[in-house]
Amino acid sequence: SSGLRSLFGVAAFLNFLLVPIMVLLPFFVEDFLHATPDWFGYMMAGFGVGAMIGYVAAGAVKLSGRPRAAVVISALIAMSALFMSIGFATGPKVALVLFVALGLTNGLVNINIATVIQITTPSEIRGRVMGLLGTLAGGLTPIAMGLSGIVADLVNQNIPLIIIVCGAASTALSIGIAFNRHFRQFLAYEPP
Repeated sequence: SSGLRSLFGVAAFLNFLLVPIMVLLPFFVEDFLHATPDWFGYMMAGFGVGAMIGYVAAGAVKLSGRPRAAVVISALIAMSALFMSIGFATGPKVALVLFVALGLTNGLVNINIATVIQITTPSEIRGRVMGLLGTLAGGLTPIAMGLSGIVADLVNQNIPLIIIVCGAASTALSIGIAFNRHFRQFLAYEPP
């Protein structure tokens, strides 16, 4: 369906835009937040804790139809905006709170999208569809990682600028996809 194709495109591009923060985060922590290297670990752990909270919340609150579509789209936009705001963080504690919130929205999005794919895809091709989604999202990761270093050198190691630009692009993409009728219908699908 065109909704599924839209999802694949969004997943691939969002993943591509969000990868640079993970590659550049150690430099951001030390050079811009002026924090010790252990804060990198705290932020990764904060993201993990937030994701766990998002997974539990997605499992505990049963959403279907339009409310599910609204939550997924809102979480997608919030996740992108949070990502962008990390570039404006002035200290490690602020960045840690943003990472927890980023993880939470990521957990909400991932569980709900996996659920929608499972209920919309016939069982005989479900594995191939999930595999293709993983390949599209994960296949761009090494390219994004390599480009992160090149772009960082081109902008004289201005890591906050890279985070803000990638976050702004992902926010624009998330807002744009929110207006795609096929994508909204796909997220709101209810089995007969």
